[in-house]
Amino acid sequence: MKKWILLLLCLAMLLLPACQKATITPPTGSDGDYVEWNRFIWACKREAKSDFVMLRDKADGSKERVTVTYDGESYAITDDSGTRTYSYLISDTYVEKSGDGYSYGDYFFLTNDANMTFEKYRSAQTSPLNDYMQLLLPTELVLAKVDIFDEVQGYGAVPKQIHAVVDQLTQESPIHFGKDSFFTLDFVTPYFVDHDPEALGIFHLNRYEYAGEQLCSIDIPHRFVTAISEFEDGSFCFFIRQFDDVPAQIFYYNANGDLRWSYSFSGEQDIHISYIFRTNDYFYCFGAKAAANSDIYIGTFTSEGQLTKEMSLGGSGFDSLHHVVSTANGFTLYGSTESNDGSFPFSQDGNSVFFRADLSSDMTLSASQMLENNPYDSSSCGFIGDQQIFTNGSLLTAKDTDRLPESTDVVAVFTWDDGYVVLRQCQFAQYNFVDPGISTVIYYRQFIATYYNGNGEPIWQTISEPYLG
Repeated sequence: MKKWILLLLCLAMLLLPACQKATITPPTGSDGDYVEWNRFIWACKREAKSDFVMLRDKADGSKERVTVTYDGESYAITDDSGTRTYSYLISDTYVEKSGDGYSYGDYFFLTNDANMTFEKYRSAQTSPLNDYMQLLLPTELVLAKVDIFDEVQGYGAVPKQIHAVVDQLTQESPIHFGKDSFFTLDFVTPYFVDHDPEALGIFHLNRYEYAGEQLCSIDIPHRFVTAISEFEDGSFCFFIRQFDDVPAQIFYYNANGDLRWSYSFSGEQDIHISYIFRTNDYFYCFGAKAAANSDIYIGTFTSEGQLTKEMSLGGSGFDSLHHVVSTANGFTLYGSTESNDGSFPFSQDGNSVFFRADLSSDMTLSASQMLENNPYDSSSCGFIGDQQIFTNGSLLTAKDTDRLPESTDVVAVFTWDDGYVVLRQCQFAQYNFVDPGISTVIYYRQFIATYYNGNGEPIWQTISEPYLG
């Protein structure tokens, strides 16, 4: 039997065509070349010596980190199992029936088979001769792209300022939408150094008007930013949580982006701030104090950033804060509790129940009651005038007259002219990277900005360029 295998190997080597580099053209969709090829699409750009850190599943269910190097000049892949060099980089588009429509796949192969196709590759995976074929003509599927097209169209006379805002959001990560401005994050030093999720970086926290003008930009040490709050004089405040050697901190800036004060929490406190209010020259911070059983944390600061009071509310069970509303006499908290003692003794069996609690201006708990339902079970996504809007609001439910894909997520809403703009996000493509034992998925998305007049009628709509989600 071994003699026959050796004979087949020798015969195959004689029949192989001379090695030559293949030139490929990135495939295009129905609307032309819709993909912005970047370093993630490493098989297409043929970048020399591109390193990627990936996670590989181990037999015990855990994951291990593996560094993979792709050399586009020699069509070689190197990982902990060695280096494998190939003669061709071949692309093949495969279309098959999927439900009522069709599924499109663009597949990229590093191979020694000049006639490799996806059908041939897929058939080989289930063939009993697959191991022998891999010896004769080794092939690796280095990139498989699956399109999930749900075409969206723009319409109407879209203001150029909105085009600028939507385009900006594809380059940076939107994180907060307030009454008069929105905030994004972008990289100064990449957070994923060689795609290493454990590496720290430096970020810009950028603030923009909805008309598109940048108001300020601030350097921060990582991306875990919460509790961004704007005030009437244009100043703003935010919290960054503890991460690596960076302590949890609160920062307060004026309207020009100049730091007024900051406060650092000790690492032992493990504080997470979710809401910040300013009233009567004091700042009130609400969040969580992590412990064996988490409590609700409240901190009061002077206008100069001095901590004057801090307290915890809760009991022996897990207590969680869902929302805070500023009132004429203080604040109203909405949350849930698993405690049968302490500040909110409403759970008698350890199961989570909802509550409402009233605080006076000096942070004294004046009243509390159990609620049947959570009135704030979704996140805030912006404002229309002075009204705060939440993602589950009926106002944001897509109407029959809306020209939208079937599946979208509401990102933000903001006031525009006599109506409002709803910013949505849809996913239109998914890339699966495959290497023996290693795979990762990259998503491409688009923003959809739709303007509704005062009667709630859609007037215009614009679509962003595809971006890496």
